[in-house]
This record gives sequence, structure tokens and C-alpha cells, in this order.
Amino acid sequence: MSELIRIQLPHRCSEYVSGISKPIAANIVKCREENGRFDSRRQLLKVAKLGPKAYEQCAGFLRIRDGKEHLDCTAVHPESYEVAGKNSGDYGLHTCRHRHRRGKAESRPM
Repeated sequence: MSELIRIQLPHRCSEYVSGISKPIAANIVKCREENGRFDSRRQLLKVAKLGPKAYEQCAGFLRIRDGKEHLDCTAVHPESYEVAGKNSGDYGLHTCRHRHRRGKAESRPM
């Protein structure tokens, strides 16, 4: 499934994301229900059974809107944030946070 998955979707949708099995998808939902929305992709590492390898596989498919890290709402993988941040300014590109402030992007809590 190539569509982007938001973490607030039911676990039956999240299980189609690379690195996320049915049990991990259920744990993501459970973690969100117990602790509230995710503020960053890095918080996914606190989800039971979602280790570094699964995180590496799924991070680029999951979006965190209005989070602490503005690149969490993009397809940029976390290991590329530093380069992407530098390049976005060089090319006049804007991240989700900038577009949202200008009213050009939807924002939904995760």
C-alpha cells in the first residue's frame, strides 16, 4: 500500500506500513490512547515491540502534524533531517509548519 498513513488511523490501516505488524499497529494505537497524541516520530520508539529496525522502515511513511520537529510531517526520513533542513532554506522550500501557518496545509492531531 503506497498511500501515506497517519498514526491516528485504526491499526488495521497501519499494518500495511513497512515495519509495522498487526501487534505493533495495535501497540501504537494503545500508546496513543494511553498517552495522547505523538509529538514526534522519535516517540514511536517508546511503543512496545517497535524497535530501531522497525522504526527505520516505517518512519518515512508516518506523519506527525503540528509536532516538535517540523520535518515529521514530511516524507523525509529522520536520518536526513539535517541535510533536508539546510537544503529547504537554500531552495526557498517550506516545510509543513510554514505552509500550515500560511493556511495552505491541513493539520490534524495524531
